[in-house]
Amino acid sequence: MAAKRHYLTKKQLAELRKLLEQRLEELGDRNREVFSDLTKKEIEVKADELDQANDETNRMLNFRIHDREQKLIRKFRKTLERLDSGDYGYCESCDEPIGFERLKARPVADLCIECKKEYEAREKRERDMSRLTGL
Repeated sequence: MAAKRHYLTKKQLAELRKLLEQRLEELGDRNREVFSDLTKKEIEVKADELDQANDETNRMLNFRIHDREQKLIRKFRKTLERLDSGDYGYCESCDEPIGFERLKARPVADLCIECKKEYEAREKRERDMSRLTGL
């Protein structure tokens, strides 16, 4: 990709980097806690089947949270790599600037508002078609 002229100032980039790093650290801390809980808890044999089912449901929910947060951590790391390479702040679809305010609100945003709206509309159409065709 050709070098881009940055529309974000050094101060804005530093602010966004700090925000990304803080959120990455928070995610990592929370993810370690969930993983620690998952590995510490022994499966208790309980006489009440409802309690057993509730424990298993909670365990599965914690696995899903752990998996989701692992994906978010990868996304934050990828975003920091884009910031280091100079590609950060530009839409991955149309290559236009995403905008500082949007990046402050969602620092891992990789699509501008217009492309994100198009993407979501396409996803909705695909879901609707899938429901209609029974796939």
